[in-house]
Amino acid sequence: MSIVLAQIKAAAPAELITLWLRHDAAEWRSMPEIYLLAGERLLNSGEVLLAYDILTEGLQCFPEAASPVRLSKKEFRIYFRMRQQRALALAQSGADGLALQELLILKKQDAYNPETLGLLGRTLKDAGLKTANRKTGLGHLRAAYTVYSDAYAIATKKRHMEDAYYNGINAATLSLLIGGRGRSRALAEQVWGICTKILNSSRRTADAENYWLPATLGEAALLLGNLDDAQHWYAEAGACAQKMVRVLASMRRQARLVLTGLDKDPSLLDACFPVPSVAVFAGHMIDRSDRPSKRFPPELEEPIRNRIAACLEKSRAGISYSSAACGADIIFLEEMLKRGGELYVALPFEKELFRETSVDIIPGASWSERFDKVLRKAKEVRILCQHDRVLNMLNFEFANFFLYGAAHARARSIDSEVKPIAVWDGRPGDGPGGTASVVAHWRKQGQVFEHINPLVFTGGAYQVKKRVRHGKEKKARYGSLAYHTYLPMMFSDVKGYSKLDDEQLARFSVHFLKLVKNIIRKYDTGIMSRRTQGDGVFIVFRNIKAAVGFSVSLRDGISSTDWTRYGLPADLTARISLDAGPCYSYLDPVTMHRDFCGEYVIRAARIEPITPPGHIYASESFVALSYAMSTKNISFDYAGQVMLPKAFGTIPAYYVRSV
Repeated sequence: MSIVLAQIKAAAPAELITLWLRHDAAEWRSMPEIYLLAGERLLNSGEVLLAYDILTEGLQCFPEAASPVRLSKKEFRIYFRMRQQRALALAQSGADGLALQELLILKKQDAYNPETLGLLGRTLKDAGLKTANRKTGLGHLRAAYTVYSDAYAIATKKRHMEDAYYNGINAATLSLLIGGRGRSRALAEQVWGICTKILNSSRRTADAENYWLPATLGEAALLLGNLDDAQHWYAEAGACAQKMVRVLASMRRQARLVLTGLDKDPSLLDACFPVPSVAVFAGHMIDRSDRPSKRFPPELEEPIRNRIAACLEKSRAGISYSSAACGADIIFLEEMLKRGGELYVALPFEKELFRETSVDIIPGASWSERFDKVLRKAKEVRILCQHDRVLNMLNFEFANFFLYGAAHARARSIDSEVKPIAVWDGRPGDGPGGTASVVAHWRKQGQVFEHINPLVFTGGAYQVKKRVRHGKEKKARYGSLAYHTYLPMMFSDVKGYSKLDDEQLARFSVHFLKLVKNIIRKYDTGIMSRRTQGDGVFIVFRNIKAAVGFSVSLRDGISSTDWTRYGLPADLTARISLDAGPCYSYLDPVTMHRDFCGEYVIRAARIEPITPPGHIYASESFVALSYAMSTKNISFDYAGQVMLPKAFGTIPAYYVRSV
């Protein structure tokens, strides 16, 4: 077996990403199954876009793929599986239309492949549940039912029982959703029989069956109206998958869907699926000996630790978002580790500079060693800004916004709740970026939180009633130069622009810019700056809502325009990227217009080229700030890590689905 293949089998998701970024294409192409295994593993861990990139490069190993009959049986099996998994990656990244095209091609090549039909049914089902148009959604669900039903019949005939119960239970649930209760019950009875037969046989050995089989039995029992049996099997499935948050959330989502279809309380079986809450934390650093007034004296570390542990137990926290300063932050992270929880840490600037300013501040204390230990065990550590002594308070404020919003984004993805905890002395702080500032923002969002006061130990879930002074300043000015805590920004271009001839370019410029002008008029009050160049548009906004509204209007405006009226190709589509973060603005001495620069401006430009045409991708910080500011009527789907061009690294990306 190839050394690379063995490495991929043993690698954790983060290690797998590193292997891909450093891979030798010639070595990998000598064994195409390397691409397949790496793509499947990243897809299963939720890294959809990187999986798509891997599988796409892997398919280049088959130059005769346009005529699969020329491939050996082994080659065709790998080729076909790669295309199946790439279609799944497309569907999970939000590109439902492209996924359907891919799956329909595969269906033509092998009309009786139950996995292809299962993926096709899943894509249609997801499209039906996500669409806001009831008639369109019902049409997708009916089509999904037909596909799952056919796949079930094929798998049963071939005696592929695992495929049979997967496709059969989906057909049964979809039959319920489209109004066929009788057919739903009949299918559920058949699936129940298949699952109980497998349950009593020696074939129940694979790890996947340890939770999917009882989950299927639970769903079948529920469709049959046997609530006690459903509760029993769902509880077993939940116990088997207790450390697999995404699996638990998926099972609970499906149970809620069935209960809604049966006109029952959708939360009736939630207790079977122990989905953890998401804790977001803010707290004081430990007091230095020269601090003029006490806030968190070192002698109170253990009592505070006990109160944090009690809050985490009360809220059943399993995922956490916080910084890692000495004092309350590190104590919180240590307690989360004791619970076996996932740690997501955000630092406002570079690790060693953060250590100097916020960790190693008490001579002889062990905070620096404890800082290293919790960071080593964190699932992810984000460095959000660059250190600047003058601007650090604003960078701390941005980090606090990011943490609060990222916690809400994660909770939304698993249908869970955010449980904020603050170790705060109850007094006004020194300005933006401190614990009092965080509490003030939570209060503004109407957020209930757990308050631990280091001085009086009064606590409980409540909303702060007293007015907390916090920095309202959103930018620091230096003459014509201004630094902004964060601003939303958008880059876009049009696919196919570079292939236009001179006459078409002139026509496009007139009509495209007229379209952009009309959209700008609609969102003018939310726009700080606008710039165009050919098909490129760069807009800086005052708020998240204006940024998303403008982007959706631009995408839809381009796709709905009949460009052939102007002698242009009919399939012009936009690639649009959204980012948000700290940046500078300055007066351009050449144009005499205010312009913007900074790491986040550059990054926004790097996201746009890797965005699929016709889609809008947003960065993690854009999504976090959207949730942090409680922006309404915006939906984001996690698409996975994306590799930015020009060696700009990898970042998580989200698909913007609606407004």
